[in-house]
Amino acid sequence: VGLTEAFLRRSEFAADDLHGRSLTVLMSDRSQAEHFTALLKITHMQDWKGEVSFTSRSGKKFWLDLTISFGNQDIVGVGHDVTKFKHQEERSRIVTEGIQAGVWDWPDVNDPKRYWSPSMYKILKYEPGQIDHCVDVLKLITHPEDYARVSSSASKMLELNEPFN
Repeated sequence: VGLTEAFLRRSEFAADDLHGRSLTVLMSDRSQAEHFTALLKITHMQDWKGEVSFTSRSGKKFWLDLTISFGNQDIVGVGHDVTKFKHQEERSRIVTEGIQAGVWDWPDVNDPKRYWSPSMYKILKYEPGQIDHCVDVLKLITHPEDYARVSSSASKMLELNEPFN
């Protein structure tokens, strides 16, 4: 395994410590390491992308958004440190659960998938998984008499970058 200086600094290991060893030894979660190993076998020379958590020599957990590509005789991985974002996500989760706020996110308007926090389901009186994330949440939370106006404003916001009002 050839590792960059940036990865070695983040992991707090020396290259010799990891020479000839799989990166799964650094993975924070044993089941994640087993899953990752199995996934690499399943992908069978197809590119793979996902978030993986590692544990540094001093025991600190860090996250990489990892892309692995398979060449003729090489496996090349490129990772971006997303630890800061994972910590922000965790803090946001704790706060939204603590104040019992519902959060929904639609990160890609060209994709019908949306994120709903567990408390969003609870507020709308659904169990997680009971309703599809692709459901138009505006329709669920908007009074029928207001839906046309709200939907139109949302469309203008998305299509024309106008303020939502």
